[in-house]
This record gives sequence, C-alpha cells and structure tokens, in this order.
Amino acid sequence: TGELLLNSQLIVTGHSLGGSIASLFTLWLLDNIKRTSNRNKLPLCITFGSPLLGDQGLQRAVSEHSKWNSCFLHVAANKDLFPRIFTTSQPSPRCKPFGTFFFCSELGCNCVDDPEVVSMLLRSTISQVSAEEMGIDDYSGIVKRLKSRLILREDSQLGQPVLPSLRLGIILQLKAIGVEITAEVTSTIFFSSQH
Repeated sequence: TGELLLNSQLIVTGHSLGGSIASLFTLWLLDNIKRTSNRNKLPLCITFGSPLLGDQGLQRAVSEHSKWNSCFLHVAANKDLFPRIFTTSQPSPRCKPFGTFFFCSELGCNCVDDPEVVSMLLRSTISQVSAEEMGIDDYSGIVKRLKSRLILREDSQLGQPVLPSLRLGIILQLKAIGVEITAEVTSTIFFSSQH
C-alpha cells in the first residue's frame, strides 16, 4: 500500500459505534500520510458517544506520535451509555482512552485529556445516572446548546481579547493539529457561560 498525500484539512466524524470506525480510519490516515506532505494538515476525528477503543498498547502507540493525540476529540454526554460500555468498576479496565474527551451534561461541559482522569470520570459518572436515564444521547441538542453560548464581539474593553480557559483550550487543540487560527477569529469569538 502506498502513502497518502493530504492537501487539505480532513475532519472525520462518527456517532456511537460509527465513532469507533471514525477513530480507526483516522489512525489509518495518520499512519499513511505521506511523510513529505504538509504535516500541519493532519486529520481531525470528532466522535459522539463512542465507546473506548483499544488497550494500553494502542494508547501508548498514539501518545508516542507527538501530534496524533491532539487529532481526536471524543464528545461524551453524561447520560450516554456507549462511551462507558467498556468501563468497569475494576481499577484497571482493559479498554483505555486516548485523545481529548469533551464531557457534557445539562450543567455544562469540560475538556479532559489525561487518560487516567478520563477513565475515572467515565467510571464515576456511570454510577450517578439511573438505569432509566441511561441510553443513547441526542448529540444534536448538545451542539445546539454549545452554539447558543457562542457570542460574537469586537473586542474586550481592555483592547485585548479575553480568552476563557475552555476557549483557550480549544484554540490550543486546533493549533496543535495545524488548524490556522487568525487574529481576527480569536478577537471576535467569545464563549458565554450563560444560556
């Protein structure tokens, strides 16, 4: 098989088991991108409610490539069973996370990229939701809530853009995978903590 040459940014998405397929496809892309191509145009994989994929060996392989880990954003709703399906009450479950996890609930969202913290959060949040509430979450509602928190503004009163930590984290993640963030974009987009 030959190597792949990417000329533009590619975003791969998937929901539930489709997220696992999207992750595997992105791993294949990352492994087959031509070494001479623009390494700043790595693919971005965004999964919604995807179960954990792979063991400690896969987790280690992803982390050994400096930019690969930042190519994965896994969105997990607190009432969605699928991201937790392979987690157990055992202290060392077989499936291990990689990439950044974006945990969402009715109260808000949080980004976590530490694999141990991700595992702990997945295990602990499964016990906080009743069996009747667990299921497959509607991620379109989460996306709509996030979009409603996006506010466009010219600048802050200080003349410098204020970067809330979540926004700064997202910008750093995007920069890490080579997405160009212009000064105009960073000075006009603000996240609101209000609905």
